[in-house]
Amino acid sequence: MKPMLPLHFPLKGTSLIEASAGTGKTYTLAALYVRLVLGQGGEQAFPKALLPPEILVVTFTNAATLELRDRIRQNLAKSAEVFRGAETKDQFTLDLVAEYPDAEARESAAIRLERAADWMDEAAIYTIHGWAQRVLTMFAFDSNSAFNQTLADSENDILAEAARDYWRIHCSQLPAAVAEQIGSVLVSPTKLQGWAKKLVGRDLGLCWQGSEIDQGIPPEKLKAAIQQWLAACQDAESKLLLTWRESGSAVVDELNQTLEAGSFNGTRVKAAKLAESIAAMNLWIEDGLSVPAQSVIEYLVFDQSKMKKGQQAPLHAADSIMRAYLDIRANRPNLAPVVGHALGWIADRFESLKSQVGLLDFNDLLLKLRAGLRGKRGAQLALRIRDLYPVAMIDEFQDTDAVQFEIFNRIYGELDKQADSPYAWLMIGDPKQAIYSFRGADIHTYLSARKQVQDSLYTLDTNYRSSKSVVTAVNCLFEHADTKSQGAFLFSQPDEASPLPFTPIKAKGLEQSVTIGGDSLQGLRLMHLELSDETSADQYRERLARYTAERIATLLAGSAEARVLVGDKPLVASDIAILVRSGREAAAVRAALNELSIGSVYLSDKESIYQSNEALDLWRILQAVANPRSQALVLSALASPLLGMDRNWLAQLRDDEVAWEGEAQRFIELQLLWRRTNIAALVQRLISEFNLPQRLRGRLGDASERTLTNMLHLGEILQRHSQSLDGELGLIRHLGEMIKQPQGASEEQLVRMESDAGRVQVITLHKSKGLEYPLVFIPYGVSSRKASIGEDGLVFREGDRAQLELLNSQASSKVKEEKEAADLERLQEDIRLLYVGLTRAKYCCWLGIANIRGVADSAFASLMSVSGKGEALAESLQNALVQLNQSDAIALEAVDESSAPVRKVSVIETPLIPARQLERAVVQERWWVTSYSAIASRVESSSDAFDESLALSLAGEQDNGTPINSAINEFEQAKAGTIHAFERGAVPGNFLHELLESAALLGFEQVAQDSTLLETLIPLESLPERWQAERGMLLNWLQATLVADLQLGSNSQLQSLQLYQPEMEFLFAAHEVDLEQLDVLCHQAINPELQRPKLKHDQVNGMLKGFIDLTFVDNDQYWVCDYKSNWLGPDANSYDLQAMSQALVEHRYDLQLMIYLLALHRMLLARDSEYRANPQLGYETRVGGALYVYLRGFPEGAGVLKNRPDYQFVEQMDQLFRGEC
Repeated sequence: MKPMLPLHFPLKGTSLIEASAGTGKTYTLAALYVRLVLGQGGEQAFPKALLPPEILVVTFTNAATLELRDRIRQNLAKSAEVFRGAETKDQFTLDLVAEYPDAEARESAAIRLERAADWMDEAAIYTIHGWAQRVLTMFAFDSNSAFNQTLADSENDILAEAARDYWRIHCSQLPAAVAEQIGSVLVSPTKLQGWAKKLVGRDLGLCWQGSEIDQGIPPEKLKAAIQQWLAACQDAESKLLLTWRESGSAVVDELNQTLEAGSFNGTRVKAAKLAESIAAMNLWIEDGLSVPAQSVIEYLVFDQSKMKKGQQAPLHAADSIMRAYLDIRANRPNLAPVVGHALGWIADRFESLKSQVGLLDFNDLLLKLRAGLRGKRGAQLALRIRDLYPVAMIDEFQDTDAVQFEIFNRIYGELDKQADSPYAWLMIGDPKQAIYSFRGADIHTYLSARKQVQDSLYTLDTNYRSSKSVVTAVNCLFEHADTKSQGAFLFSQPDEASPLPFTPIKAKGLEQSVTIGGDSLQGLRLMHLELSDETSADQYRERLARYTAERIATLLAGSAEARVLVGDKPLVASDIAILVRSGREAAAVRAALNELSIGSVYLSDKESIYQSNEALDLWRILQAVANPRSQALVLSALASPLLGMDRNWLAQLRDDEVAWEGEAQRFIELQLLWRRTNIAALVQRLISEFNLPQRLRGRLGDASERTLTNMLHLGEILQRHSQSLDGELGLIRHLGEMIKQPQGASEEQLVRMESDAGRVQVITLHKSKGLEYPLVFIPYGVSSRKASIGEDGLVFREGDRAQLELLNSQASSKVKEEKEAADLERLQEDIRLLYVGLTRAKYCCWLGIANIRGVADSAFASLMSVSGKGEALAESLQNALVQLNQSDAIALEAVDESSAPVRKVSVIETPLIPARQLERAVVQERWWVTSYSAIASRVESSSDAFDESLALSLAGEQDNGTPINSAINEFEQAKAGTIHAFERGAVPGNFLHELLESAALLGFEQVAQDSTLLETLIPLESLPERWQAERGMLLNWLQATLVADLQLGSNSQLQSLQLYQPEMEFLFAAHEVDLEQLDVLCHQAINPELQRPKLKHDQVNGMLKGFIDLTFVDNDQYWVCDYKSNWLGPDANSYDLQAMSQALVEHRYDLQLMIYLLALHRMLLARDSEYRANPQLGYETRVGGALYVYLRGFPEGAGVLKNRPDYQFVEQMDQLFRGEC
């Protein structure tokens, strides 16, 4: 490798710069950018000066593009100032200016640099995917791409649909016995989705139990072979069953005699297990159905391995039949090709589904660009890209993969390094920091590229980030390891040059240092537990977390006394980073920090707001708000850690009806608020309604800030998603799905507080790459996790190709080799990950060491050749520490279990800045999803405050306007033990509704005719204690309700209905509906002679949604039915036409009736062509109308109110909601 000198680096052809950690990679890119803008360098210069849009800079994250753009802009501007005489200490810039001795030339260069700095907003600095999308759009004809492409954040939903499609098309039609066998390998659509996701965008071979799947076979083509095999199995089972019936007792006697004689190998044959196997066989002959598991039969077949030395294996009467049966079972047709077919089919279906909706994912962008470059017009496409971007600089090249490398290689890689070459391709990266294989990065691609440009390989060899002691310590650790036959990074092969050598880095050194009382704190410090005995995993996490926290507490306490300084400034918490590998490790160190009152923040690439406790609590609360009459949901919300209601209060709510009504009322108000406004407003109201700031502060202290921030952040995210989701239930379902399976961690899902910047930074090793901290702790320096075949398989490398093993097999030596290959790659990346962690430190780094299970598989053990078991392992580990301690840059710190008490760190309260006052009115959102209840709540009142009685009325539970005392007297007159004397209110009313909904889902007819099924709907243990004595009455009421006449003139009953749909949902647009016009229309259509509360002057604009209790067909006519649990009087006589009509209009059920009929009308228009051809005739002949069933009077032949307004009113209603009135 050649040293890289920015001023003289050849800007032509293809080159690779290896930039170790801290050697100034970004600085170098910015310097070369200046040279390209100026066209400087003589023979090493690019043939012409370039402008920012002509210099392509590609990196792999949005954050990196922003940083590069800013650094390059600043460098261009500062360089222009130096060309005009400003002072600088930067040697490159001074040497560059010296190349322009003429004042006029310097001024011309300054002008060009200034213009380039001003033009940086148009600079071609992109992420790899952003650039690919841009190229595909610009050169759509050459790349055979669409001009307009929609980029999907996640393909999970489409991939899941493709997997379900395969299951439905290829598996669900098979005979049950065949499907069971196919299902044993395919498992489920979810399993297929997981496997398929591993393959998306990657060139992986498929393996099944160590054997490669060469081709796929559809399940239906194996049906005959499977059926033949099943028949053979059945025949063998029958023979075995017959043999055991005839000879089983003799076999048992023979085996027991052999057992008593002590002839069995005690480790292979256990008396208890033998007895269990015999019992399973005997059970089979008793019922003829309970076929024993294959392992049972295998246990009863004996060979010499199960016998003591010199003893003969018993050849009992069933032995040969059992062996024949096992042989047949073992010869099942090979089903692995079905897996290959499934995954290939799903991949094709996945692409087809995306194409149908015009979606691309990030992988598609690269694959389409590669396909374009491979296609007939590929050479022309490559030329057009080169002409647009004559120079390409690829940052973080170690994170590339085969597809990305092929793209740039086809565009730039075939060019020779000629003096007049009009193009250049520069790659810059550090293979020692290739740690993103889980994102698809492939270090083997990098190494292949490295070999390809061996003659143009350069290196940055001086570290500017860290102190000399840190650089020396890292050199010591890795330089020693590189002397091994496999090298430090385990890539070396015998008699071959290492493709990934470790080259010691020089240290520029830092002017400042961290001092404690004047003494410098530097280098690498190994904090180790006692190594003589193995430490448990829990102790390892707990003790090193506690020691780390105590060490930090001591440093911060010293800083408060001005004894611990970074340069001449006191050390602060944000100067310290703790690097971990997992959320579990982060939780351990944060808990230890919290015990000492040290604030911390956890930063992770996998971090998502949906994984927070607040997300789960908010999901519970939203369920309760959407269903405020469900006591179970409301109590669950109140008991959540977020609301944290006292258990005594929760118990009182269960027993005290008045208290419960009050709490339910609060959730009804919240529901109305949600429907009137939006989810963000609801979250704000929750915070104030339950006084969360004060209550959480009392329980959580400073942590309450994070809780409230998460709540507000969730409100903002859900508000954005509410625009594309179907109402309240859709939003709740979306939140639940994201909690169950977060789809990555986009910027939207992460939130940072200003106070986070002043806390100890707990960060994953992967996320720490590219960052630097004065002090770094890596408490779990010997953590490791061997590769294994998980739920979605195991990726390993065989030769030059990556493979995916789908199924584990303990018996397969090939699978064992696959695991070893995968584990080697895991260890290689762990070593690189440790390198990344150690090089984050500027002044000092602590590394935790312990003798734990699996320590020999860790990166540290590999570097220091630690091996062995038991005492040998402990000695090897101790020798490694002694050897490292010989370096002046490495020190040991023993973690003593009896550490001295550490005082808590004082928290300095920062005064809050007063919030800015709102100076202008907030423009209310004029589009929302509403419902009948929300509209009906807008009645004229003497006060705009929430009307409690109205809310209960809308819930269908308020009495019909009878004076309270009179109503109480009438209620007392109701006959005990009847539905008329059953409790009134929201809770019992909701209970009756749910009973009928459950009966509908099970089938009205089945429930009515099956008393056992009927009783399961009202289990005694589920009833509140006060209702348990009335269970019999409720069962009788439900039975009578199912068989009562619906009074439709056809002797129809609920149990006789054949076509019906409970809780039918509807959703349709409401275009600026004037509520006064709606009010007048409903009044004219429904009982115009009766007075009713008027709706306020207002508008509804958005969507109207709701659920109809029951929609059914009777005598070829459609009906909508709504259950009403209103109490109108002490007996069935109270439910006459006049009383029911009065209740209908008083509670504004007339509005509900018209909305339901409009929903039915629109459904028939959409689905019935005859109805659509003549809507008026269709309505008059096919629509029966609306049925209001008052549940307390219905079983006794009363309580049925029918109404069908004239067609003209339904048509006017339709026009009103379409905005045509």
